Amino acid sequence: MKPGCHQGYECKVVNDLIGCHPMEYAECSMTGGPHVETFDGHNYNFRGTCVYQLAGVCSKDPSLPKFEVDVQNDVYGKRVGSGAKLVEVKVDGNSIVVTRRQKGSVLINGELTNLPFQLKSKITVQQMGDSVEITTDFGLLVSYDWHSAVHVKVPSTYADAMCGLCGNYNHNPKDEVSEEELVKRWRVAEIPGCVDGCKNKSDCPSCDITQKDIYETDKYCGLIRNPTGPFRECHAIKSPESIFKNCVYDVCLYNGKKDSWCSYLRTYTLECQRRGVNVSQWRTEDFCPTSKMSHPTNSHYEHCGDVCQATCDTGAPPVDCKRPCEEGWMCNDGFLLSGSSCVPIDECGCKYKGKYYKKGERFLLSDCQQSCICNGTVNCQSYTCGSFEKCALNKKNVLSCQPMQNATCTIAGDPHYKDFNNQIYDFQGTCTYTAAKSCHLEGSQLKPFSVVVENEKWTMTDNPHVSVAKLVTVEVYGYTLILRRNQLQTIMVNGALTMIPLSINEGQVEVYQEGLHYAIMTDFGLKVTYDMIYKVTVTVSANYMGKTCGLCGNYNDKVDGHELPDGKITNDTKAFGAAWKVAVPGVVCEDGCEGDQCPKCDSDRKKMFEKACERIKDQNGSFAACHNHLSPDSYYRDCVYDVCMSNGDRNVLCHSISSYVSDCQTIGVQINSWRTPDFCPIQCSDNSQYHLCTEACAYPCPGLIDTITCPTTCAEGCACIEGYYFNGTGCVALDDCGCYHNGRTYKIGESVLSDNCQQRCNCSTSGEVECEDVSCSPEEKCQLKNGIYGCYPKQCQIENGGSITLFSGVTGTISVMGAYEIIEHCDESASDWFRVVAMLQECTVTGVKSVVSVYFYFNDLSVTVTNKQETWVNGRKVTLPSTPRNDISVRLSEKTIIIEKTSHFQLYYSNTQEVTVTVSDSMVNKVCGACDKMLPFRDVVGFRQETMQEYMAPFSAQDFPTCEL
Repeated sequence: MKPGCHQGYECKVVNDLIGCHPMEYAECSMTGGPHVETFDGHNYNFRGTCVYQLAGVCSKDPSLPKFEVDVQNDVYGKRVGSGAKLVEVKVDGNSIVVTRRQKGSVLINGELTNLPFQLKSKITVQQMGDSVEITTDFGLLVSYDWHSAVHVKVPSTYADAMCGLCGNYNHNPKDEVSEEELVKRWRVAEIPGCVDGCKNKSDCPSCDITQKDIYETDKYCGLIRNPTGPFRECHAIKSPESIFKNCVYDVCLYNGKKDSWCSYLRTYTLECQRRGVNVSQWRTEDFCPTSKMSHPTNSHYEHCGDVCQATCDTGAPPVDCKRPCEEGWMCNDGFLLSGSSCVPIDECGCKYKGKYYKKGERFLLSDCQQSCICNGTVNCQSYTCGSFEKCALNKKNVLSCQPMQNATCTIAGDPHYKDFNNQIYDFQGTCTYTAAKSCHLEGSQLKPFSVVVENEKWTMTDNPHVSVAKLVTVEVYGYTLILRRNQLQTIMVNGALTMIPLSINEGQVEVYQEGLHYAIMTDFGLKVTYDMIYKVTVTVSANYMGKTCGLCGNYNDKVDGHELPDGKITNDTKAFGAAWKVAVPGVVCEDGCEGDQCPKCDSDRKKMFEKACERIKDQNGSFAACHNHLSPDSYYRDCVYDVCMSNGDRNVLCHSISSYVSDCQTIGVQINSWRTPDFCPIQCSDNSQYHLCTEACAYPCPGLIDTITCPTTCAEGCACIEGYYFNGTGCVALDDCGCYHNGRTYKIGESVLSDNCQQRCNCSTSGEVECEDVSCSPEEKCQLKNGIYGCYPKQCQIENGGSITLFSGVTGTISVMGAYEIIEHCDESASDWFRVVAMLQECTVTGVKSVVSVYFYFNDLSVTVTNKQETWVNGRKVTLPSTPRNDISVRLSEKTIIIEKTSHFQLYYSNTQEVTVTVSDSMVNKVCGACDKMLPFRDVVGFRQETMQEYMAPFSAQDFPTCEL
């Protein structure tokens, strides 16, 4: 030992620096299923899914800097193991948290921070190769691959001083305690639904011996220990046995899932390369190809690349970075690391007050008193949070002005309204109305939104003036989301049917089930709920005070009447409601009633129903604790009215009481049980049972809590029974949990095409999503039909009722009857010119709108087909099949007339008077008419944009005069 160095250190040169350096290091790793190798080389498996101390200092030696490394695991893959989804390093009074879902950034003392970052020159956090590394000035190194593998490296000064899942570092691998004791002793926190592993060893999955033999071959894991294989030079330096066994074990449990062994070959590659050992290239186009690896844009793969990459932070590699090469993805020439992305130099961000900000990033500083933006340099301006806001970290752990209060509008039952200003009124219109939207946002940074509710006649009553919510549409951030009555477990997003739960744009919008309601929640505080039957709520934060309009009011905190779209105030409820009606072409509806025209409950029946609803305001009843927080009076009145209108329907009574229950629970009031097996029982789905106070994420399927932000309040609903897990809408066995990927939910075995039909993602039985690049054939077009994207033949269709689907896939309704040019050759002088006109009429008997005849025009002849399936050529009736010209044919097939012009188009006219047109590839960009155009609007109920009829008007056939046009 050289004088001047403490025990465990020696004076030597490291990285060109002379000083006291540790004599040796020990490393612990947690990889795969997971499999742990302790500091002393002991290997074991565990399947705990809680939070555990992986490594920490248990010695009382004051000369040793204290630290702790915790991991939070979750189940992944085939539910047979777990992997680290979060790593927290506690050191020098600081907390550094790295999570799987926030690649390129970490939480420093709770605040989201881009990489790289340095704390007081003592702690460095940076991207190194494909992993994030946390290093300290006393020799600790923690790395995480952003997926599941964690490595902890400590200097020899910590020998006999360590504790945790990584063991005690006493150089004796035989004295480690059992897996069960380790897991139980070092569980430091629980998360909803977590377990410490298999209940019994017999419950743990095992591998069939015949399968095991297959996976030990070079086609799978065998390359790892092949004495003449790519790792041969490493075997003497780092034994391949534990990694080989772990590989075989996991691949076997994954049933040989394609490329599941690749991660183990990569793990061993890095273990060897980091020890300075050469590894031969083992990847090929057919074996673990690089094309299947995820990687940042503007990067390339290198089998042995320099991990000390230049960063935007300094424009150069990290100081004193001298590392052996590693396989992985390196930024292309001319690109620098920005977080974990590769960007051109001119797209680099800014270094400001010790932190790195990406280009274009906006952020608040100094207790939200400064608003800054990074555009090459940082520009800051004075800033103040609003009157109803406080400076705090938001749910993304970014400093921002957070609302301190909110207001809720309730639309329930008949419907009865309580607006943002707590004004109570009834409006029984059966049309579509703007419930709430942002108004007067000029000069603010508030986000625009719109909430539209479509009502319909209430089927529980015979009275034509009574209505209830049928559909709720929310437009926000450029997305249109639709919840439709009784359409459970799904939501329409820009016309596409999508499984719930759902997260859009990394949490800008989340959709999830909350008790008995479905909820749409935004990152700026807008929340819309719908019980899919009876009740809708809209909640906005206080910073929207005075900036809303619609049936939910202007939120000016005054009870001063209702504001019309022109800003005037009225007390006429019917006029107010009608003013916020959204025109929907072809829909017949009414704007409710007024005064004596409105249905009333006669006094004798009213007394009977008052008794039924009495429990809402019973001062000694189940809801008494809520009365002082939320007056039951209006709920009681609404209950009496709705139950009366439904002639005493028990379901209506239950919905009315449930409305008060949910509002009480929303404000945090605990109520007593009120449902019984005979009174308002809840019929829960399989594997669940009713609870008065359930938490949505109490027993979540793996990946669910990474998809949505779990609600913090409880609500009555159905909770999973023991052994089953909540998948977002119901309770299932662990193996049936489905997949969660990029914010979306998939059922096991489900295959989903992206909205541009360029990628197909499948939820495998292993619980992982596998995506592959695809494309539509030249004869097909990527279209949305019945809420599902697919490659469909390029066609235009007109259905009964006037519904039209264009070649683009956009749909709408033709409301004005008449003749329309649906398709024609754009070049009127072309020798192969043609024109097709469809005549739409409304049947005087049934009132159904349909195509009654189709007219075909060519340079030298005309063809007419009628709804009686009669065909006329140049004015003369013909029998089918007919060939008016060599390239034109007309035939009848299965009650459908088919008119074809070779190499141009086919038109199908069915006996149900529906028309379908397809065009050949040779006519692409040559076809005009209504069918070929892309609509300048989205066909979404509830938004005042250009209607289909306005679009169709220019295609009216002028040579077919009609009084309606």
